[in-house]
This record gives sequence, structure tokens and C-alpha cells, in this order.
Amino acid sequence: MYNKQTGYVKEGFIDEVKQRKGEAEMAQADWLLDADIQKSLGNGKCVVNYVTSADIDTVVIHILAVSQFWPRNEDNTFKYPVYLILQKKKPELFNITGLLTLFEKTYNRNIGLTIACVLSMGGNDFLPNFHGISHDSLLSEVLKDEDLRNNLVTVSRDEHQLHLSKRFLLNTNMYICLYKRMYCPSNLKNELLLLEEIRQLTIKPPDKDFKHPQNWMPPKTALQQLGKLVQCQLDYFETIGHHDASLPNFISKGCLSKLDDGSIQIELGSETFIQDQKSLITIEENTLKEKLRQCQQSDNKKSRATKRRLLDTPQKGKSGKRVQTQSTPRKLKTTD
Repeated sequence: MYNKQTGYVKEGFIDEVKQRKGEAEMAQADWLLDADIQKSLGNGKCVVNYVTSADIDTVVIHILAVSQFWPRNEDNTFKYPVYLILQKKKPELFNITGLLTLFEKTYNRNIGLTIACVLSMGGNDFLPNFHGISHDSLLSEVLKDEDLRNNLVTVSRDEHQLHLSKRFLLNTNMYICLYKRMYCPSNLKNELLLLEEIRQLTIKPPDKDFKHPQNWMPPKTALQQLGKLVQCQLDYFETIGHHDASLPNFISKGCLSKLDDGSIQIELGSETFIQDQKSLITIEENTLKEKLRQCQQSDNKKSRATKRRLLDTPQKGKSGKRVQTQSTPRKLKTTD
């Protein structure tokens, strides 16, 4: 311990740094749920969590932590507001309880858990992202579908857990269904198409060349493997609020393997390796063309964009005053 005026004062063990889960963003949420912190709160008080790393994953972790573990009133509202500040050149402030209140009124009580899971699926330190599929597009697809919102991730009780009584469970079938919808072209009804049909469409549309492999939809077996990794992420979320909790074993439970050189490899199954891309075409192209014709959306025509009128469009560097559109009456001349 050092003092600014006198220098060295004393030394001793630091017993307040309890985090051993390896991620600073999780430590912030653990501190938030610390029993001593919550005991110090009262009417009119709030919590502001200041994160110097400015990692956006902190927002995801806080949304889940507050949604599932923060104290609530009898009417299910939050007892104390929680704010999060990310230290940047222009700091960003998030009203976590305010966001969750809006989400829960619009959707359901566990929507915070679903949002955190979907944003993690879009790619983070633990989960890979899918080429061409953004966090925004994933979340939009889930929020507009009631079945995905309610059943993609569920909460169960487990009295045998060491720390928490909640278990977060991924529905693998809904997970695969989500990516089936994401890869299906918007002008087709995905519910009428099989997974294999949509996958072949992403590989080689009828009468067209093969697409680049990074645009191919993964096979079902690969999605099932990735689902195991997402479940490990949810297991990790369950440790929020406990500094001494151990990380889930992503290698034994997920789809990761450790190579001899110490690097980590994602195991997605044998179907992800091919020698001849033509072997991926399992559906006759004329048959697929006919199926696609039957699955066309009826309202897939886009309205033609109208050209904006110059007078209605603000012009950079121009005066805000509009040009007079009608003539000014002239003063009549009178004769004496």
C-alpha cells in the first residue's frame, strides 16, 4: 500500500479481488450483484457501473444479470435503477433497467435472457460469428417471432447447483430453425422449405454458378455442434454474481478441441469437409426450381421509391427559408 504524500505504508494480502473467471466484463457484473453492494442501497439510490475497458460485451452481460438476478418489487418492477457507463473518447451511458422495463412490457419477463443469448450468438470472445449475419439481423428475426422469443432460451430451476437455482437452457431445434430462417431468401416462405433445400440454395441456386463457400449455410450437424458451444455460453452466464465460480469446460462440453501446439480448434463434424462441391447437390435442380416457385412470397414486390422534391429536402449550406412558390400580388397603380 502506498500513500501519495509519504510513499510506502504497508503490505498485505489483497482479499477483495475475488474474480478468477478470467473476463473483466464479468467481474463488473459480479460486483453489481454483491450482497454488500445491494445492502447499501435504499430509496432514491441507484447503481452506476463504470467500465474502463469499454467492451460492448459488458452491456450484454449486464442486461442478463439485471434481468435475472437484480432485486424487484412485488409488481415486478426493479427496486433500484442500474446504469452502465463505457469509458470512450465520447463515453456512452446505458440505462439497463430502463431498457429492460421497455423490453419486458413489450415482450415477456425473460426477454432480457433471450436478447443476451442472441447478441452473444452474433459473435463474442467465446462464440464465432456467421459470415454475413449481423447481431442486428439476428435480434430482429427473434424479436418479430413469438415462438423464437418464448422458446429459444428457457429458464429452469436446479436445486442441486452450487451457486444459483437457475438454469439457462438452449432449445437446439429452435436454434437450428433460427438459422434456417436467416439463410432463407426474403422472397421465399421459409416454413415451406426443408433445411436441405435452403442449404442447397445457399450453395448453388438453380441455373447459377456455385456461391463462395463462406456464404454456404452450415449443415445441420454443424449447427448442432455450435449449439453445444452456445449452451456453454449460457452456463457461463449462470455464474454471474459469484467471483469464485469456475468456468464451464468449453472443451469437454462444447465443440472445441485443443491441438498439440496449444491452439484451439472448433469441431463441426465430418460434413463440413468436402472434396467435390458437386457432391453437395443432392436435390435435382428442376425439382428445386418448382419448389421455389411454390414458396414465393405473394407480396414480395417493393414499392418504387419516389424522388424527393428539392424544396422539401434540406440543403447543406443553404438557408432554411423556402423559396416563394406563388407570386406576390402587385400593387395596383391608381390615376388621379
